[in-house]
Amino acid sequence: MGLIRNYFDPAIQYDPWTKADRTLWKQADFTAARADSRDPAVYGDANGQIRMSKYGTIVGLGQPREVTSDNSFRFVIGMTIPSGTRYRTTEPSTARICNSNGFDGVRGTGGAWSTITSNAHVGANCSVQISYIPATFYLPVAAPAPTGYNSNDVNRPIIANACGPGCNMRRYQILKSNYLTTTDFNNASNNFANWFQYHRNRILSIIGSESRTLANVDNMRVGYFTINNRKQPIMYDIGDDTSRKTLFEQIYHLIPLGGTPNRVAIEYLGQQFRRTDFGAPVLRACQKNGGMLFTDGYTNPNAQASPNVPSATYGNADSTGTVNFPALPFADGYSETIADIAASYYSGVNTPLVTGQGFTGGLVPVDEKCATLDKTSADWKRLDCQKDLHMNFYAITLGAQGSIYEVNQAATRDPYANAPNWNADGDPLVNDDGRVIDELWHATINSRGQFINAKSPNEVTAAMRRVLSAASAANSPSGTLALTGARIGAGSLTVTPEYQISNNGTDWSSKLKANQVSVDPDTREARFTPLWEASAQMPAASARNVYFNDGSNVRKFDGTSISLSGLCGLSATLYPSQSLCSQSDLTSLGATAATAANYLLGDRSGEVQQGGKFRDRSTVLGDIVNSTPVISAPVDDYGYRGLGGTLGTSYTDYLNSKRNKAYMVYAGANDGMLHAVDGGIDSTGAVTGGGGRERFAYVPATSYGHMGNLLLPYQVNKSSTLPNFDHRYFVDGPIAVGDTYYNNAWQTTLVGTTGAGGRGVFALDVTNPASFGASSRLWEINDLSGDATVRANIGHVLGKPVIVPVRAANGTVSWKAIFGNGYASASGKAVLFVVDIGTSSTPTIHMIEATEPAGTTAATKISGNNGLGNLIVLDRIDNLTIDPTTNKPARTRDGYADTVYAADLRGAIWKFDLTSTATSVTVPAFTTGTYSEGGLNYRQPITGGLQAASGENGGVLVLFGTGSFSFDKDNQASSALQTQSLYGFTDKVDGVISTTLTRANLTPFSVSSGTSGTTRSLQQGNAPSTSLGWYVDLPAGERFVGYPELVSGILFMPTYAPLAISSGCSTDGVNWLFGLNPRTGVGALSGVRMGGIGGSTLANGSAGISLNTGGNAPVKDVGVSVVPRLEPKVNPKDGSAAPTVPPGSGCWMIVSVAGAAPMYVPYPCGRQSWRQLQ
Repeated sequence: MGLIRNYFDPAIQYDPWTKADRTLWKQADFTAARADSRDPAVYGDANGQIRMSKYGTIVGLGQPREVTSDNSFRFVIGMTIPSGTRYRTTEPSTARICNSNGFDGVRGTGGAWSTITSNAHVGANCSVQISYIPATFYLPVAAPAPTGYNSNDVNRPIIANACGPGCNMRRYQILKSNYLTTTDFNNASNNFANWFQYHRNRILSIIGSESRTLANVDNMRVGYFTINNRKQPIMYDIGDDTSRKTLFEQIYHLIPLGGTPNRVAIEYLGQQFRRTDFGAPVLRACQKNGGMLFTDGYTNPNAQASPNVPSATYGNADSTGTVNFPALPFADGYSETIADIAASYYSGVNTPLVTGQGFTGGLVPVDEKCATLDKTSADWKRLDCQKDLHMNFYAITLGAQGSIYEVNQAATRDPYANAPNWNADGDPLVNDDGRVIDELWHATINSRGQFINAKSPNEVTAAMRRVLSAASAANSPSGTLALTGARIGAGSLTVTPEYQISNNGTDWSSKLKANQVSVDPDTREARFTPLWEASAQMPAASARNVYFNDGSNVRKFDGTSISLSGLCGLSATLYPSQSLCSQSDLTSLGATAATAANYLLGDRSGEVQQGGKFRDRSTVLGDIVNSTPVISAPVDDYGYRGLGGTLGTSYTDYLNSKRNKAYMVYAGANDGMLHAVDGGIDSTGAVTGGGGRERFAYVPATSYGHMGNLLLPYQVNKSSTLPNFDHRYFVDGPIAVGDTYYNNAWQTTLVGTTGAGGRGVFALDVTNPASFGASSRLWEINDLSGDATVRANIGHVLGKPVIVPVRAANGTVSWKAIFGNGYASASGKAVLFVVDIGTSSTPTIHMIEATEPAGTTAATKISGNNGLGNLIVLDRIDNLTIDPTTNKPARTRDGYADTVYAADLRGAIWKFDLTSTATSVTVPAFTTGTYSEGGLNYRQPITGGLQAASGENGGVLVLFGTGSFSFDKDNQASSALQTQSLYGFTDKVDGVISTTLTRANLTPFSVSSGTSGTTRSLQQGNAPSTSLGWYVDLPAGERFVGYPELVSGILFMPTYAPLAISSGCSTDGVNWLFGLNPRTGVGALSGVRMGGIGGSTLANGSAGISLNTGGNAPVKDVGVSVVPRLEPKVNPKDGSAAPTVPPGSGCWMIVSVAGAAPMYVPYPCGRQSWRQLQ
């Protein structure tokens, strides 16, 4: 006799179903549980009478239930009705029933209730009414009693032959008298009631599992149909609240109906992915597609009746001998099977699923091992290496068993290595028994999906989550990471953004997630505890504190201060490539200044999904793509106490005063705003209220002028005269925050950039975020400026600004914002901006142009527009102290910035002297390698960040990489043929550069991949006689666009290779992380522990590892945290101190990067100090 595997298990917690808003249905009542929790007044339909009877059935689960004549128990030959059973029959007491074949059965009761005094053996099939306690379950005799249950034999008697001849079990009944405490009884009774009402049968269990799983998914489009009612499903974007709710309502309507036409249902499932109508499931050429079937595992035979016969013929699709279907474990000797149908939608006549314009073949991302593994190996066969659009098929059954599945354990465990003998099952078309379970399993293998045989609601949920994870195209991590100060302790916080694109590319939204970081006292490893998610905490539109620059003044953003013309007022001359809205466009949508302002502030009532005309949004928070969030902590110390004098002492006072202020997180988003979000913890690390809640937002002038485009909805009617929504960037650049001194007081200042969203940089006073107002905007520099030189030189600033103090030759100290002018400026030049932080709304700006003499021949002339990007600022000299031996400023640090190294788009590293009044430099410190394209010469561009370290003989070791992924041409095939590099060179020159270093001065390295395809090493080339550094040539198409990080003598540099761009997809984009010795360039990852202090290490010479982010965005940031030194523990027995921790132990740094487990880097214990200018 088999056990009912999905019956109540006291070891499992059963919860009510999950709603679309992630709350739960009402807890079931143990004294009055419903056979079905769905009110037919809400969920009724043509089959409502089925549900009506169940909804109206109220069951007291802890009371004896007297079954009526309409609900008798059916006993079959060979069963035993145990002694003590209370029963009733309609036959008279003189008659015997259930008796035959030598068995006496039981005596009739004439409608009265009676008790059996000895075991009654059933000799003939019969129906008997039984009195029973519904809250009854059975466990093996040796199993321990559930929590709180009285474990004596009286309360849990042994029932002989309960699970078949010779198989005894203990009976448990959830009665108050059987539990040791009222709390234990209440917990048990509530759990059983929830199982009974929400998970008791397959239909209820599926509803529970589907709702529970989908409630935590935000990045998928999901369609839904039943196999007996195959209507073309609507694809719901479940990142959208309204769509999610509609989908959930459909799920709640599920009822059992009809047979099990699985063959035709799976064909219909595959056909959905071939649709090309509006709302079709497949939108992109790189899209992954999953079809999931819930079934009892059986299939109605292929009778001639058309409802059970597929509409097409498929032949023996899995025995074609193609690359995707080698003989084992795919082939069988039968045709038209479910396995053949699934095969045809994976790699056969029905693939690619969609073709034509915009659906180039071969762009679905696959595991990189597909290219390296032997295609006859089991490891290759289990991978999904199909790069054309296809369907992965998944089947979920509840406790089923096949003829092979769960019988042949080796094949069940790994069918790719231990191929099942499908032909031994016979023809699946004529079998409707356990062999059909094998056919479903076979179909999932053919399509590289998964077969899940779940035995409980929790297993179904876990299975669905695995399926969704495999089928999901995933949110794109923005490749960014924000952390508080390096040392993990009270107040350590990390913040990571992710963005998603939905609704035909018109809904770009973000989530901003924070985790509190602590150290496990035993393992010394970092623990990350979720703290908040900002998009879910956005204040109501009327409660937000948002200010904007209208080009002339800073004003409160509301319906009285904005205008429709202002929202569409950005100059088409300045931004010719952007499709801009007009006032008439907004008017045609019915917009007014008030409704437009409310919408942009987060009011959802005007969206199309709410019956309005404005664009639908999944979250009010717009997509955060290139703006790395910055955390400003009340304990941030920028080292200015070391300046001495009044500045030093007053900074000490300022540090003390700001300790009572809130943690803040700042991030730019493409909803037009710089967002200031409450960090949710105080300086002691205690969690406070309001975490994730926006405190204020700022709209720069370049954003305000095209925010009207955010209202434009997706246009189904392509002939509409209204422009369609076109995604664009707004506040998309880097941010810097630092303490500054101006107007005779210390402040905290934010300098932000609009990045790809506009040519602009702005400064805000964020000393008191709670009181942010119009006067908190210090200044703004943009291409709308009245200064013609500023207007010509300012570009899209993609490099991170730096906030530092600078001391002039006369001793005057002022805080500056220093940044490169960016790209695509009107002048096309590379210019360093040095801006006084606190002078006025029209700040003092010193611009220094970096310009090389033009080449005199075609071979020496470097082409392309220019712009200055990332930079690093150093304190190298004391410009007020002259070294008598050199008659130059002394090479000693005085706490003030004096030297800048900056990179330009033409591949030059420039060195600037901040103590000089010069307005130009003409000789680069270094230039990268050159290449030719279209008859013109170019150098490797530098758009990523820079690092600096101490070089030989007091020189500066400058570290960076080349490559770009910021411009249209970066997506073209030609960029995939170019070679980019990682570099480290030493500048030994004090003062002005007179000779430029090149690759010829450096030691070359090339990259070799390990046999696993997930690690890399380096091969050294011929070094020059006097090497001043190194370079690593990356594989073709790979590039560096992130920020290098130095950690305990290892230089970490993330790289990115976008291999194809098509139909809205950046497919096959892969990220790598290099770990190099900064002085020599050799691989330095062998000493790193992967995943934990006790984790594995890499081989000697390892230089790089692959990153698996689940998305296609480039990884840019490397986070670093310091684990506090392991302190001696107290002996728990007597309170004495444990032995002293040996010197040099317990000191670790944690390297965090998207797509990799945390990496632990040891460093020598002891005081660690350095001065870094931000």
